Amino acid sequence: MNDGQRPLPEFVGLPLIGLPWSLLSVSSTALTTHLSPVGAGTGMGMLNATSAIAGMMGAILGGWLAAHWGYHADLGMAVAGLALALALAGVIGPSTTTRIRNMM
Repeated sequence: MNDGQRPLPEFVGLPLIGLPWSLLSVSSTALTTHLSPVGAGTGMGMLNATSAIAGMMGAILGGWLAAHWGYHADLGMAVAGLALALALAGVIGPSTTTRIRNMM
């Protein structure tokens, strides 16, 4: 409970989430429309569908993890997911990008 002595940490950290999210949203839309091998409309549909599914699954799994192991488990899972994404980007990223560029 906040006793009015100091600001809530949630409100202090909110800009740290909002700014990167806005940059991610705009850049993902631009990259999808320019690099999608199946067309801009289909690419945007796939991006929006996977974003919605990820948001739904993240809320469900994050809540379950927090309820059973605490909020530190959510942070650990986020770090593990980021590490997996970076590893996959290193493995499949360059060849996929090159293949898309050659199609254009």
